[in-house]
Amino acid sequence: MGFFKDLFQANRKARAMVPDKYRGPAGAVRMAKDEAAQMNASMDLMAEMQRVSAERQRMQHVGVQGEATITSITENVAETGGIPWHEVGMEVRVPGRDPYPATRRVMLELSSVPSFKPGKIVPVLVDPEDPSKVLITMTLS
Repeated sequence: MGFFKDLFQANRKARAMVPDKYRGPAGAVRMAKDEAAQMNASMDLMAEMQRVSAERQRMQHVGVQGEATITSITENVAETGGIPWHEVGMEVRVPGRDPYPATRRVMLELSSVPSFKPGKIVPVLVDPEDPSKVLITMTLS
């Protein structure tokens, strides 16, 4: 009798752990939809990270070295897979050009790099074909 009592209690505890919105047949469908949405968000994040990585590699091969002064940081302008993007305003300086303003979106936990703020001078790579494409190459440590 003790075995069945333990089994019943374990089953009751397991059911209690399931949120109300996922109980019953409609809840199972809701759970499947939520899991599919999470999977889609994860795939979106992976695709975005691959795109960013490919652009970074391209810029490391063709980019012109320069530096930029961060003029502004607008936090949380977008989100991919739950990770925030911030928009960084800069004044860019590269050889053979007058200084010019540019913006770049970065996926970064700002609190992890307290020195990343307006006034900071950072190394950059600039696309020789499109100077509005600027890659910040600062080592984050």
